[in-house]
Amino acid sequence: MRLLLLLMALCAVTGCRNAGEEKYEMSDAQLHLTAQQAEGRHLFNRQCRQCHEAYTTTKRVSFSLAGLYSKPELPSGIPANDARVGEVIVHGKRMMPATSLDQQQLAALLAYLHTL
Repeated sequence: MRLLLLLMALCAVTGCRNAGEEKYEMSDAQLHLTAQQAEGRHLFNRQCRQCHEAYTTTKRVSFSLAGLYSKPELPSGIPANDARVGEVIVHGKRMMPATSLDQQQLAALLAYLHTL
């Protein structure tokens, strides 16, 4: 019981954030993002973050995108490359809705996803 109270007090003091949550608070410069990657990050935060985690493997509504390109395949089994990932982003798949990104925005989002 004491341990639980101690953990709750520690959580209240530190804010109890998920691992990786502090990266959301970092600036684009602190993350060493190019202008294109920074644009993609802002698109991600606006359109993707509510369902996908970026900096940790913690699951939100859908799978995390941390290390997306380090795996040969997406969870759906399709190849983890720009062509297939871009196709899913533009047209949607299963529970993921289609988006209305233009080519520049899509390229920026894909560039950012490579940084995860």
